[in-house]
Amino acid sequence: MDDFRIFNSRFLEHVKDFGEEISVAHLSTHFLFLIHSEGTFTLRFVHEKGKRMVPAIPQNYRLIDDSEQEVIIGISDDEQNELLFLLCEANKIIEDSENSQDFRTMFWDLIQQVFRLFGGSEPISIEEQKGIYGELMCLSNIVEEFGVSAITGWSRSALVDIELQPNYPIEVEVKTVSDISSPLVNISFHNQLKHVPDWNTYLYVVQCNTTKTDFTLPTLPDFIEHIVDLNFGGSESTIGQTLIQCLGIQIPGYPWTIHERERFTTRFVTQDSHSIYQIHSGDSCDMMANLEGLPPGIVPGGYQVDASILSAANELI
Repeated sequence: MDDFRIFNSRFLEHVKDFGEEISVAHLSTHFLFLIHSEGTFTLRFVHEKGKRMVPAIPQNYRLIDDSEQEVIIGISDDEQNELLFLLCEANKIIEDSENSQDFRTMFWDLIQQVFRLFGGSEPISIEEQKGIYGELMCLSNIVEEFGVSAITGWSRSALVDIELQPNYPIEVEVKTVSDISSPLVNISFHNQLKHVPDWNTYLYVVQCNTTKTDFTLPTLPDFIEHIVDLNFGGSESTIGQTLIQCLGIQIPGYPWTIHERERFTTRFVTQDSHSIYQIHSGDSCDMMANLEGLPPGIVPGGYQVDASILSAANELI
């Protein structure tokens, strides 16, 4: 795949320099053409199927023509990596094909699949998926210590994500970042992270990286199934069943149908990389929660905080 990427990257640069329509000859001499002009690639696919494709065009693409003989689509330079992915996938299918599959049939299916990948809506937003991923990673790490209290204390609608009461005076807010070494996190409410006497409040930061182009990685439904089996004893265990019941309460539409599962296109790099920070009296988050130093007339709301300024903790205690 790296060789395909290098070759097709160079080819797209050649298309830019050439300035006229040329065939994508390494895929098809007669049926696939590209031209670049004024910051946009124009892809012309001659399918000759006698019917319109009606592709699910991603938001930032432009459908120029969709006739019974060909489809023409404008793809801006901002989406060049997505066009590159389309060409590489076509290369891969051609190389892996054991027979002389008709290029037009193959590319007809591929172009619609890839456009759905980059343009279709998922059952829940990517940000919601990242939040669920982070919370489940946290629950996986604390369930052995705190048992079922960790699961039943999880709430996606409460001020903080996990409250371990009445058994443990602990509350945990979970956030995800793309780089654990740079933990700048968004706090939804000014009073979300507050020191409370006789309570221990923690900010649990989880590294979360996603992609849409590595099909070896799990989507959110795949990840949930895997983590139930790996960390919660499977769907037949008591604690696994408790988690599944909780998922149905906390996640809209869960469990998803087969059709809904197919609409998930974001994939997760699963890794247990996290940092824990404890909220103490007088630190930045506690001051924000108590509105200390807030100028007159300022309406408090959400904010960002560099978690590295907070007190690091090795575990929840």
